[in-house]
Amino acid sequence: MKRLLFLLIALITLFPADAEKFRIMSLTTPTITIGGKPLKKGDIFSDTSTIKWVDNNQSMEVKAISTGNIYRFSRKVFASKGATTSIADYFLKTKKASSRGDDRAPSFTRSDVASDFPEKRIALVIGNSNYDYISYLRNASKDASDVGETLLSLGFDVMEAYETSFSDMKTAINNFSAKAAGYDVALFYYAGHGLQEDGVNYLIPVENALEYKHASLRASINCDDIVDLLNRAGTPSKIFFLDACRNTKRAWSRDVNQGLARMEASVGSMIIFATQSGNTATDGDGDNSPFALALINNIRKPDVSCSIAMDNLVRDTYNMTQRTQYPQKTGTLIEDFYFNTPVKKNPAPAGSPSLPTPPVFETFQTKDLAEQAYKMGNECFDEKNYAEAATYYQLAVDAGHPIAACNLGAMYYEGRGVKQDYAQAVELFVEAAANGNIPALNNLGGCYQYGIGVTQNYTEAAKWYTLAANQGYAISQYNLACLYLDGLGVEKDPTEAANWYAKAADLGYTIAQCQLAYLYEKGIGVTENINMAVKLYQEAAEAGLDRAQTNLGVCYHNGTGVAKDDSKAMQWYRRAAEQGNKYACFNLGLMYQYGDGTPVDLDEARRWYKAAADLGHENAAEQLKTLDSPSE
Repeated sequence: MKRLLFLLIALITLFPADAEKFRIMSLTTPTITIGGKPLKKGDIFSDTSTIKWVDNNQSMEVKAISTGNIYRFSRKVFASKGATTSIADYFLKTKKASSRGDDRAPSFTRSDVASDFPEKRIALVIGNSNYDYISYLRNASKDASDVGETLLSLGFDVMEAYETSFSDMKTAINNFSAKAAGYDVALFYYAGHGLQEDGVNYLIPVENALEYKHASLRASINCDDIVDLLNRAGTPSKIFFLDACRNTKRAWSRDVNQGLARMEASVGSMIIFATQSGNTATDGDGDNSPFALALINNIRKPDVSCSIAMDNLVRDTYNMTQRTQYPQKTGTLIEDFYFNTPVKKNPAPAGSPSLPTPPVFETFQTKDLAEQAYKMGNECFDEKNYAEAATYYQLAVDAGHPIAACNLGAMYYEGRGVKQDYAQAVELFVEAAANGNIPALNNLGGCYQYGIGVTQNYTEAAKWYTLAANQGYAISQYNLACLYLDGLGVEKDPTEAANWYAKAADLGYTIAQCQLAYLYEKGIGVTENINMAVKLYQEAAEAGLDRAQTNLGVCYHNGTGVAKDDSKAMQWYRRAAEQGNKYACFNLGLMYQYGDGTPVDLDEARRWYKAAADLGHENAAEQLKTLDSPSE
């Protein structure tokens, strides 16, 4: 009666009324405007004071008077948390995001000089300085920012993420790998804490306390997963910079390997570590770490190949650190690549085609112009100018651009920027799929499964999902698993369903992790294994999936696979409930009504039952009546 099944999380963090005071420890400019006044190094200000940044390059290091904790802030760091104007805003939004599992998409800036370089280039830079529980890194976020600005000037479209939670990092990396499929060169740069455990490297989100080994590793980013995702994206040249070799202490061990472990690069990839395996890198006393400074200086040099630039990076870092830090690189790019060798442009001959400005249009006949139209469509879409985006996508589609066809199909499917037209969406998905676009294969599967724009046909749905699933597309692997579980379009086969759920789960697809956990819990298609079920629920719950958070709460509530712990059950229910999960709301109502893990509080019980009822829970209204019934 008191036990139910599943869904999501969000704890509200309360802050003291008294404002925190901060002292400016360092500035990259002589002064900074805070609270309407120009302040300098040594000045003190309130956390609620509005900060006016001069530009993206200005940053400051501050110390909290009450705790002694040190932080580095900049316009980019503030922007990464939304509309943030003060330190109080920053912490409020950071804590709310962490408790709710919010996943902020990284910023994405297109290079103004991309057309000056021969390859299509994209980069993701992540910088973590302000850790909640482990040591502060004074230069990491600024290193990432400066590397990002340098890459923009070298024709890279740049995604940036700062002070990232686990959810933020997963979102940034997944978005990056999806976008990288359309580029020739993909570059990943990370500055922050990292560690190796049993020969595997992990990047550490800012909220990870590194207290318990298995939970901490699950809540960190496995470097192998990043490499695998970019390999699946099919980008010809991939470059990874890991400035994460700091001395990162874990609570579970006093005798651990320092720095990161060696990784072998795949074909067409190069991995550069800030120092040798088992050693640690210095954060530096200047505005940048020695490794970041050497990297910026060397990739800016014109007409120097990537291979030689990296050799120079190793040498310069070694010399700048008095021969104590020796970066390590593995792998070789197959394609020739120069960071700073722009294309020499000749004047366009009379009558050569050029990209028109809407609403005057032409049909593009060349790959280059199709690519320009596709890129302009992306820019318009990012700016929410959907009608103009659709027009540019159509121009690119006319010239045979498969990704544009899939994007335009999605716009017709949603009726965004164009009149909703499912048949037209299907036609565009077919065109994109015929040209090898994997998301289009999945979209066609969905159209056939639900009869959208076509006659419903589960067999056709399974065919399209299988084509995408076999190419490592996690969403299609999950969708195909669902068909096998229910016997729709394929012979019912729970074992095959579990196999496809497992493939998607291995790629970090949280819904698949949760569904696979349920199969292990019930012994469907796999040998019943409650410990494996809890492990999978935990992984998906920590990544922010409401269904998994509620199911994990049920495990703690009932003592299934874990020691019974009503406090933890309530924590997971609350996080799920505040994301709008009706089952979690209902379960919270039960706990408050019957005093499980909390004193009886009928007002709170009524509040959560009411929330569950408003969300459509079938038993919540009836349970509300029991609160007013003396015979309940």
